[in-house]
Amino acid sequence: MNLSETSDHSCEADPRWRLENALIALRLLDDPRTKGVLNTVSVSLQQMLTAAHATPNLHAVAPEVATETAQMLAAACPAVADAMAGKMTPERVYFLMGCAGALLTVPNDPFREDRINYVGMFAGDLASLHHSRQLAKRGFPMLRSLRISQAMSEQRDPSARLN
Repeated sequence: MNLSETSDHSCEADPRWRLENALIALRLLDDPRTKGVLNTVSVSLQQMLTAAHATPNLHAVAPEVATETAQMLAAACPAVADAMAGKMTPERVYFLMGCAGALLTVPNDPFREDRINYVGMFAGDLASLHHSRQLAKRGFPMLRSLRISQAMSEQRDPSARLN
């Protein structure tokens, strides 16, 4: 079951349902039509975080889903590190992806709250970079349009230089 297959929003608080959605998102990385490793992993991490906030032991909730999701996160590390090149060191990416994997597999973790915070910041970084790159690809058309409108509406001083 995923977000599009249900109209019952009561399951959204269910940590197992969130973990399943995290796994579904990571499986999309295997599809050659999937564009945007950063966004896909960010969505998966957000689903994991919501599940982690609902229960202290994700592995106990859905051991097979948690294990497979952790394995897929580990497998995605090189692609995420490549996509983050120039923005974050590969070592940092691997550390943060490891934090996410540990949320799924380490019971009674004394660093659980730290991992949640690291993963939350990382998910935000991935999403931010993805969306920034998407806007840049389009040449920031909305911003350009606003700037043109603003420039057109301002009074021009005829004695001012044009450049």
